[in-house]
Parts: sequence; C-alpha cells; structure tokens
Amino acid sequence: MAHPAVLLRSHRSLGWTAEPVQPAERFSAPARVRPSWVYGPVEPTEKSRAHREPTEKPTEKKGPYMQQPPPHTEDLAARPGRLRAAWQVAHEPVAGVSRRMQCVALAVVLAVLPSSLWRLPIAFDHGIGVGERAYVVFLSVLSEALAFTAFGLVAQWGEVFPRWLPLLGGRRVPTMAAVIPATIGAVLLTFLWTLLAPITQFMGRTIRGDVLPREFPGEAGGWEEAWFHLCYAPLVLWGPLLAVLTVAYWKRRRTAENAPAPA
Repeated sequence: MAHPAVLLRSHRSLGWTAEPVQPAERFSAPARVRPSWVYGPVEPTEKSRAHREPTEKPTEKKGPYMQQPPPHTEDLAARPGRLRAAWQVAHEPVAGVSRRMQCVALAVVLAVLPSSLWRLPIAFDHGIGVGERAYVVFLSVLSEALAFTAFGLVAQWGEVFPRWLPLLGGRRVPTMAAVIPATIGAVLLTFLWTLLAPITQFMGRTIRGDVLPREFPGEAGGWEEAWFHLCYAPLVLWGPLLAVLTVAYWKRRRTAENAPAPA
C-alpha cells in the first residue's frame, strides 16, 4: 500500500484538492429518513405538513354530460307536473260554485262520452273511404270538445280569459259573451236530442222524415240495437243540464257584479 505522502503528491500533481470532511456531515442523515424503530416517531413540522396536505383540494373535472342532465330528460320529468297543473286549472271551480253544479258539469261530459266512443269503431270498418273515416273521428272529438265547454261555466277560465290567448289573455269574460252562446246551445241540444231524436226514432223516421233504412243501428235488433240505444240515450240530458249550468252561471256573475265594492 502506498504511503499517504506519496498519494498526496500524486493528487496535487493531478490538480485535486483534498478538503477536510467533517465527521458530523459524514455520519448524519436527514431526519425524515431515520427509522422510527431506532429514534422513535418523528413529529411532522409545519413545512412538511403544508407540503403533504394542500390547502385547496383539486376540483374534480366532469364531462359536459355529467354536469347537468340532458334537456329532454328534464322535459319528460316536468311533463306530468304540467299536465296536472293544466288539468287543475281547467276543472277547478271558482268561489261560489256549489258541489251540485260541479257534478252537473261533469255529467255533461259523461253524457256525451258513450256516443262518441260508439262511433269510433265505425271509422275502422271495411268499405269506408278516408273522408268518411275522418268525418266520424272528427265528429266524436268535436262532440267531446263542445261538452267540455260546460266546465267553463263553473271554472275560472269561464270568467277570466286564459293568459295564453292573444289580445284577450287575463281580461274578464263579459257575462253575456258566455250566457248567450250557452243558452243557444242548450236550446238547440234540447230540441235535437231531448225532443226530436226520440220522437223520430219511435216513429221509425229520420230527422228529414224519411223511413229509417234497415241497416240503421237502431233497427238492427238484438244486442247491436240495445247497445246503440244505451250509448245514445244519455244525450237526452245534454241540453237540460247545460241549461241548468247556464242559469247558475248567470246568477253568480250578476250577484258578483251587483255586490258593493269592499271599502
């Protein structure tokens, strides 16, 4: 082994400098790598704690479809609520309408419903043209729509125009603007279904005075004739019931108009 002096000269000749090494730097180790089973657990400092636990948590990024539900899903969820609200607005009676008048308005719709349903299967018979099928369906829908107007004589939309109507939305319905059409309708329906239809059916004649054809449902006999009379018999009540609602509507509106204004 070479002498230390010889090694020192060789190092100096090569340009190396020998710097003294402190014993403490040679054997000391960072505190964070000291094994806990030798020195015990090391308490974390404020600096190390701040480094390990960030003050603000990173926000979780979501895709565009995860931030909010699709628009059509919200529309489907809100649709039942809208239909329920529209049903309540159309049928909810105003103040002063008795329970009896509500039942009368409902009876008008139910009186027209059987005959409307009876006509629908005719639209699907063989040998009927497209125009005749459309006429049968239109007649049934129109009958129910006219019968539904009876609720206007007990509901709010019969006294105040709905807001979705252009130019008239939110305004008061004039009393005579509802009473006159309802009165004309009650008179015509009473004459047609309460008086004329039963008399002509009993005499075997049409409204124009012709003899009823043998294929007429009221002359078919058996269960077909019975089913026809059962579905059309409630129409006898359409006109009288509408007349009762019209009189009650007129009295209620007149009483409200003549009532003194609150001080």
